[in-house]
Amino acid sequence: MPATVAHPLPTASDRPLRPQRADGGSYPYHWLIDQLGAEVVAAARDERPPRRDHARLERRRWTSTRTLDHRLGVNQFFTDLASHARTHPGAELQQWLPEVVCQRAGTFVTDDDPALLRAYEPSVRPDGYGLWVEDGREVPFFLEYDTGTEPLGVLTAKVVGYARLFATLGRSWPVLFWLHSAARERNLRQRFRDLPDLLRVATGTREDSACPACQIWTSGGPSERCRLSGL
Repeated sequence: MPATVAHPLPTASDRPLRPQRADGGSYPYHWLIDQLGAEVVAAARDERPPRRDHARLERRRWTSTRTLDHRLGVNQFFTDLASHARTHPGAELQQWLPEVVCQRAGTFVTDDDPALLRAYEPSVRPDGYGLWVEDGREVPFFLEYDTGTEPLGVLTAKVVGYARLFATLGRSWPVLFWLHSAARERNLRQRFRDLPDLLRVATGTREDSACPACQIWTSGGPSERCRLSGL
């Protein structure tokens, strides 16, 4: 996953790049792990060595502006939660799983919960999973990060996979839609009016640079806002 630095310090296993912005100019330096670094990580995890062209393919994937904007946004969401927890006793981001880990069928399976392995389908593609704890309350959640480029119908269709998953389990976790504007949130909530009771979908916006831990989430009317821990 890419990271930005103010003063690049290259190593033998890093490769810098400055992707172009869609609206002109370029991003700051980003650093991607090189082939040697990928092999070291695989060895540390006791995994099979990556393909010889792994680093080249990853570099091509990350230099896509659309992909990069989305990934950095997802990362910012979770790092904002972690930052909030550092200055608020009783709050903690206990778990953060990226998209690629969420796609592994066994990720959310426990010894006494084999149904999840059968129910979790590739069609459910969360941008991340988190476990947020605040004042003794635990909130597991899936994240859908919206850049504003997809039609609202696409966002609405995403809840179908979640509904299928939760209906099989007989329980549900909140699905968070992190949106770029209040207008888009209003329009999306109109489409969410007829969702099944089992499915808890909450929306919030980053329009005012609010922390996702704060009282910005709604699963009802626009005036009914709660903290992430209230979900």
